[in-house]
Order: sequence, then structure tokens, then C-alpha cells
Amino acid sequence: MADPTLDVLQQQLDALQGQYALRFANQPRITRDLPTIDSIIEGIKRVISAAQEINDATAREIANTAKERLDLYTAERNEIARAQQDGPDARRASELGSLANIVFGRYRRHFAGKDRRTRDLGLLGEMITDLTAIQSEMRTLQLKVPGAVNENLDIVSSNLEMYTAERGEIVSSINSAATLSANEVTDLLGTRANLQFDIYRVLFANRSRTTRRPESLQRIIDNLEQTLDRMKGQSYISDTARSNIKIVSDRVALYREELAKIKTTQKLASLDDLVDSLRFEVDAVMNEYRSNFAGQDRATRNLDLLSGLVDRLIDVEKLMRKLAQTYTTHERNNVNLAITRDTLAMFDREYRLIEEAKQGGNRT
Repeated sequence: MADPTLDVLQQQLDALQGQYALRFANQPRITRDLPTIDSIIEGIKRVISAAQEINDATAREIANTAKERLDLYTAERNEIARAQQDGPDARRASELGSLANIVFGRYRRHFAGKDRRTRDLGLLGEMITDLTAIQSEMRTLQLKVPGAVNENLDIVSSNLEMYTAERGEIVSSINSAATLSANEVTDLLGTRANLQFDIYRVLFANRSRTTRRPESLQRIIDNLEQTLDRMKGQSYISDTARSNIKIVSDRVALYREELAKIKTTQKLASLDDLVDSLRFEVDAVMNEYRSNFAGQDRATRNLDLLSGLVDRLIDVEKLMRKLAQTYTTHERNNVNLAITRDTLAMFDREYRLIEEAKQGGNRT
């Protein structure tokens, strides 16, 4: 019969490694939190101490594994402290680079290689706004810590230029639909509407209103209204087109009502309720990730599902960031924000690895 104490120690060991993997592995050292890794180190020391008190082969194996990880965590802690000697401006520059990576990943998932006629101009506009703000802050920091900024600033600027040009290409592609037949236009506009319905399903359907981002729903409504105007403006409106107009009109009305309810719910919620709800949403996304991706053959994984999880986290990160700007000293929200950003970075890496696996790379 297994010793329950050993099971607990193994679970603690695994949990500490999970924290380390999420918060520190493959993350920029300059942005890492020293108290967090200190807590992990203290936890691993307790596991070692408890395992050494048990005269058992399994306990000795746990202790040996824990000692190896203690060496790893301690060495990483020292490297983090060394990296942070460059000061808060260099740290902020690295944080901005991480935020830019979130935008880059979003572009890759939603625009690269996609049919321009179906792309979300509202989303691209939001991404351009985000990158413009990052670029502006990087230029300010460039005067203080040029070495920490220059390379990332060049990358941000080139991507911003590309996204701006892509917006023009998308507009041209949408306008070129005038050369299509009436049935082709109906199908295209129906596809554009369905894509917005899909976004609503992923980001809003059956979700807690305290965790929903109003700006994202407003973007869906704006996109559907533009599509609806094009549907109504066709020179010939078939029965299918007429049915589509009814469906989109009804959805717009429904989404407007939901947007009002979301705003009211968030206005009436306490700060602590908002903070806790957003953390619960992160936990829910992580649970879905574990169920569908952790330990699975990457070549068989559903990229659309992972993309949806990333988009949910992006909205949570933006809501947490907004709270952090208003309530700068709310420690729990600040910790949750850091965890959410680390999770986004991990999901982005996983998305790339799944892409590679599906293209015939590593099937692990």
C-alpha cells in the first residue's frame, strides 16, 4: 500500500515544478519576481527535509530529485538577480517586448495567410493601437536604456508598418467583392457574419459578465453592423440574403442588450469581486488547456481551440491591466496580471510548437 505521505510529497514536488515552469522557464529574467522564486525555493527545501526523515527508497528518490531542482532554482534565482541590476527601466523595456509578442502572436493566428476579404478590420485596428502605444513608450525608454530597447523597438516598428499596410490591403480586398456575382457576395457576407458569431461564442457565450471585455463585444457589433449594411446594399437581395439580414439584425440587437448588461454588472461589482472573477477565468482557461493539450501529441491538437483560449486570456489581461492602472497597489490583481502574462507566453510557444508538429516536425 502506498504511503500517503510520499504521495503528498510527490504532489508538492510536482506543484512546485509546475509553478517554476509557468513563471520562470523560457521567461525573460529581468521581469521575473524574486519573492516568487524564493517561495518556490523554500517549498523545495521543505520537501527535501520531509523526505529525508523517511527511511524509504521512494523517499530518497524524491529527495534526490528535489535537490537537483533546488540547484536549478537557486542558480536561476541568482541569474534573475543579476539581470535585474540593470534597473526598472530595463525591466519595463522587457515587459513591453513581451506585450508586443502577444500582439505578434495574435496577428499570426488571425491574419497571416488568411483570406483578406474575411478579416476583422476592427481587431487589426485594435492591434495597431496597442503596438503604437508600445512603440511610443519604447521610444521614451530608448533615451534611458537604449541597449534594452533598440532591437525590440525596430521589430515593433517594422510590424506596425506591416499591419498598417495590411489594413489597406484588407480594405481593397473587401471592396473588390463588387466584382463577384450576387450569390458569391451573399456567401462572402454570410461568412463574415459567421466569423463574428464564432468570436462571440468563444469570448462571451455562457461566460461570467464580470470577466467579459466590453470593447471586444463592441467590436463584434461594429463589424456585424458594417456587414449588415453591405447585405442591405446589394443590388439583388435573394431569399438567402434576406434570411441572413434577419439573422444578423437579430444578433446585433441581442449583442447590444448583452453589452449593456456586461457594463452594468461590472459597474456594480466590487473591486475584489472583479479581481477574483478574472483570476477564476484564468484558472478556467488553464483547466481547459490541461484537458485538451497537456501531455498530448501536438500534431493532433486543435489550433482553433488553443487560439480561442489565447483570445480569452488576452481579454482578461487587458481587463486586469486596466484595473492595475486605476488601482496600482492592489497586490492580488498585480500578481494575477503577471501570471496571466506568463500563461499567454506559454500558450504562444505551444501554438508555435503545434504548428511545427502539424507541418511534420516534432510529434511530442
